[in-house]
Amino acid sequence: TLAGQVGIGEHATLQSGVMVGGQSGVLNKKTLRPGPLYWGTPARPISEIQEQHRLLASVPRLHKEVEKLKKELDRSFSTGKTD
Repeated sequence: TLAGQVGIGEHATLQSGVMVGGQSGVLNKKTLRPGPLYWGTPARPISEIQEQHRLLASVPRLHKEVEKLKKELDRSFSTGKTD
């Protein structure tokens, strides 16, 4: 099953039962096997995409944490306190 606007590269193989989400891109010579829903460009199992989106959503919080730790380290080293 292919949703709308899926691009399929040359010599790509989609085995029977494969599902590819809309606007996905299947790379040249890639073989997709049935099981997961594939999505994205390049088309990957949607569970991988969801994990990447979850991690990406945590970047702003992690950036703030790193900036806070850098300031604490700067203060520690400027006052001579390293313990």
